[in-house]
Amino acid sequence: MSRSPSSFDSTASAWIETQRSVDRSPNTLYTYLCALANLRQFLARRQIRNVRLVTFNHLSAWQAHLWKTGCKVATLQMFTLIVRRWFAWQVSTGRLFQSPARTLQPPRVTRPIVRCPCEKDMLRLLRSIKGRGRFALRDRAILETAYATGARLAELAALDLASLDLNGRCVRLYGKGQRERMVPLTRIAVRTLRAYLHRARPRFVQTALGQTALFVGSRGGQRMMTAAFTAVIRKHAKKVGLILTMHDIRRAFATHLLAGGAHPAVVRELLGHRDYTHLHHYLKLHPESAINALRNSRIFQ
Repeated sequence: MSRSPSSFDSTASAWIETQRSVDRSPNTLYTYLCALANLRQFLARRQIRNVRLVTFNHLSAWQAHLWKTGCKVATLQMFTLIVRRWFAWQVSTGRLFQSPARTLQPPRVTRPIVRCPCEKDMLRLLRSIKGRGRFALRDRAILETAYATGARLAELAALDLASLDLNGRCVRLYGKGQRERMVPLTRIAVRTLRAYLHRARPRFVQTALGQTALFVGSRGGQRMMTAAFTAVIRKHAKKVGLILTMHDIRRAFATHLLAGGAHPAVVRELLGHRDYTHLHHYLKLHPESAINALRNSRIFQ
């Protein structure tokens, strides 16, 4: 038996397909699916399988259920926004006359100011890797590239040899939705990458001569996974008394550029963001750069 066009499953599937067609990342699509699956399960227990029967009271009860079962506030807020977006899409496509979620309010989340290493901390980290062994050369190249580009963890792990243009001092990154951007490299990043490519990488890939990955590990010269990058950063950060992740280095990249007078529009492009929502958060991390940005850019006026 075919599913009704107004059934929960068919409507949810149709919306997910539209989101997939606009290049939402796999992680984003997974979050959408989780939110809708959670709501579907809640409504099914009340024998509601047709989206036209869903009311505001049902959705409010769903929010209360999530809260009582220990759902984090940030997750509850995200799930609420996803469900609101889904119902709004149903209205825009003529599936519903009115959205029962139009007045559904997500809980307010007070986001703490997250850690961001200062420039001195980053210099201590980068200078802590000594020696000319293959691991030292590789790890130094990883950290210099991360700080020079502000790349996401997955973007760094996905880098291939063809992504580099050392003569032009830039690297090609593929962000969310496979959006491509070219990011310049610092001179020291180029220097450390050349040293890694000439003196270290060949020793890693002796048994994997066709390997195209830029950063490889000691197990057969295979591409390093994201967990391996995290371990490298944690190891060297611990030596200098820091607790860092790749995203902390990305924050440092953005805030230090803004502090140095970089235009917010340029920083947004380098980070690979579509809008300025996340940039406001970086500006909070560096109040003086926020003041300069507000003075010099109409974007934030």
